[in-house]
Amino acid sequence: MTKALNKAEWASYYKKNLYQFSKSILKYDLLQKDPHLFMCQDIQAFLEDPEQEEILFMLPRDTFKTTVLVLSLPIWVLLNNPDARILITTSNTRLSESRLNAIQRQFELNSKFIEMFGNLKGFPWAATTMNISTKMDVSKKENSITIGGVDATNVGMHFDLILGDDLVDENNSTSIKGREAVKQY
Repeated sequence: MTKALNKAEWASYYKKNLYQFSKSILKYDLLQKDPHLFMCQDIQAFLEDPEQEEILFMLPRDTFKTTVLVLSLPIWVLLNNPDARILITTSNTRLSESRLNAIQRQFELNSKFIEMFGNLKGFPWAATTMNISTKMDVSKKENSITIGGVDATNVGMHFDLILGDDLVDENNSTSIKGREAVKQY
């Protein structure tokens, strides 16, 4: 006979398992064992290895890379480390804003998430940046999540995790100047 888990035990389980957290709590139910479980295991192993500084996922369109690595991962990282400073960057700030908005909606509207982890909406909570309420280290100027884009820079800021997603688009890939801007970014 197995013992049923209580809420704290379930919360602990989800904080250790990015795949199940994404699928069960954030309700990304289209995720599949192959390739998403393996993607989540790879990213968890990367985050646990202090010697690794970079990881790159190159998968075809419609494999939910953004869902796992840009929408789920930052929330999961912040649950495990409320003082983490994360940059989400794309080809342009408008696209980055849409990514942050999707993350903020999970914190605000996902009843399963709120029931399991509480109301974590902090201050500031804006289109370009956000803090979670459990952030304790106020000595660092960066918020929990900040956005950027190839079209804008975040000079003087220091992040624990930088997530680049869709950095190249039709606007910056069709000219030498645009390609050089992506390279320099």
